[in-house]
Amino acid sequence: MFTDIHSHFVYGVDDGARTEEMMYAMLDLAVKDGIDRLVSTPHVTPGLKRFDVDLYERHFEKAVAYCRDRGYGIELSQGAELLYTPAADRFIIEEKIKTMDESDYVLVEFSTNAALSVMEHAIDLLECSGYQPIVAHMERYACLFRPGSVEKLDAAHDIMWQVNAETIVEKQGFIHGRVINGWLKNHTVDFIACDAHDTKHRTFRMKQAHKILAEKYGQDYADKLTGAAE
Repeated sequence: MFTDIHSHFVYGVDDGARTEEMMYAMLDLAVKDGIDRLVSTPHVTPGLKRFDVDLYERHFEKAVAYCRDRGYGIELSQGAELLYTPAADRFIIEEKIKTMDESDYVLVEFSTNAALSVMEHAIDLLECSGYQPIVAHMERYACLFRPGSVEKLDAAHDIMWQVNAETIVEKQGFIHGRVINGWLKNHTVDFIACDAHDTKHRTFRMKQAHKILAEKYGQDYADKLTGAAE
């Protein structure tokens, strides 16, 4: 029913699932939440911290086997969440970035206090290197809340924007809430994803988010944001 392009269910590779058992419990919850396509996006920081690709592959295959053995109809695919730092430039230029399911799409995140110029540089570099950038949890970046910032980036670049399901479900502060509401009313946002890290505090909430989105912004847009229309 839903597609979730941002999750940390593969255990032992980042700050998501810590154990094999937690990974399986997260997959159970994803299926219960109506997710039938789920992308694994562990944190990757090129040039700063080594990412163990072999470990990731082995643990991802355990997730695939678990879903198959349980008879789940969920489709799992690999990706990564790239934390942009200047050290990442070389990896982007040399096309050594992990994409979503071997496509051109790259999920990229920034430090919360990143300057708009830094964000624009990274997006420009990704595009020039043949990637399609998806900015993860856009609601976290202070620079995007300044009037005209998102519009400026959209006018100059082919960007896709992701907002976390938790942001839709939980009440936001007045200013942040107004800005996020404006992004959604203007159909600026392209994806809602759960960014799940565990089974309790940062888990799958796609059903709740979809219900709220449908009520506030219409069924069609809610379906598009959550992949329910695909």
